[in-house]
Amino acid sequence: MYRKQNKAIWVIWITAFIMTSGCSESRNEVKNKNDNKLTKRLVITDTLNIQLPDTITHLNNESRPFFSSDEKSFSYLTESFSDVMSLNRYSFEKNDWTVTRLHIQGPNQVYSLGAFSGEHDDGSFYYLPTIAPHILKVSSKGNVLENYEYSPNRDLAYNSQVKSPNIYDDGESIYFDLGEYRDLKNTSTFEEAYLIGAYNYKTNELKKLIHYPDEFRNKKWSTNDVGRNSVILKNRIYMSFSKSKKIYVYDLAGEFIKESEAGIDAIDESQGLESNDPFQNALAQINNGYYHTLIYDKWQKLFYRLAIHFDIENKISDPQDLGRAFQKRTLTILTFDENLNIVSKDSFLTAKSFISEEFYLMLEDGLYLNLNTPSQPENEYSFIKLTLIDQ
Repeated sequence: MYRKQNKAIWVIWITAFIMTSGCSESRNEVKNKNDNKLTKRLVITDTLNIQLPDTITHLNNESRPFFSSDEKSFSYLTESFSDVMSLNRYSFEKNDWTVTRLHIQGPNQVYSLGAFSGEHDDGSFYYLPTIAPHILKVSSKGNVLENYEYSPNRDLAYNSQVKSPNIYDDGESIYFDLGEYRDLKNTSTFEEAYLIGAYNYKTNELKKLIHYPDEFRNKKWSTNDVGRNSVILKNRIYMSFSKSKKIYVYDLAGEFIKESEAGIDAIDESQGLESNDPFQNALAQINNGYYHTLIYDKWQKLFYRLAIHFDIENKISDPQDLGRAFQKRTLTILTFDENLNIVSKDSFLTAKSFISEEFYLMLEDGLYLNLNTPSQPENEYSFIKLTLIDQ
């Protein structure tokens, strides 16, 4: 019993190490065979500071909270496991914070922690709980204005792995990352599970779209390997998977359009489940590296794919070696256009000052990543601005 508890603690610690270690401004050149064709590069050009009132909980006090950002605001969920949660929203225009209280139970229940959209023009937003097949339209005061139950199947819900959702409303249907409760040890999961939900709130119909790509078929995978996120635009769905170099493109009906490699040679793709031990799988993700998230810049019509890898010569087999890996932890950002042509690849080495890939702002003047140094004041958020320039 003790051994299992001790191992569980290590898994939690390793996960925190993977997700929260930062990146310094020092560049670590990670070469790909086609790097000579790149025409742009990202450079740090500015810092954005946002003051945090004492009445609002800091992001660092939560474990990978759900968040949302657009040109209007930056929002995140705290007190995630309380009966009353707080959705904290910062307005760029007003330079002010607001807090919406969300109730797990009662007449305005939201069921559980979940993902949420940016504000609509009337101040309302969509909220998708992770344990129930509902899409809620919620007012800025926390009142549930609409409650759409998109399926009677309680094994369907929002995919809780995607902490920063791309919830897309085309005027008839709401598109979102769908989660199905299936056993990852069954190979049938990767043939039958759907990845995107499209709920038509005018006809009360749910369409389930897109299966796992062929590279996942006939194998078993760990939770780390099947991590994914999507960018849903007016006529395309772009999908990124944590273990795959490829980006997959579909239309809004879920029909496959194309795939293309948008990866880096420094990441070794997992070839399937290596162990039933979560501890070993966590170490495997450090040794392999992974693709963290996909971000869309609607002003420049570009994508940023954030990847994490540990440039170590000898693979880690013992948690005592994590310190060695930390010194080589690297954030690489691949920039490509809507046709999947890569224009830039930039790497930042983990060391002194910390850039968190977990939280970002995508604004008209550039991509901002959260800066989280040990000396960062508890009443302030800092974001570094990355600007794309010619080589």
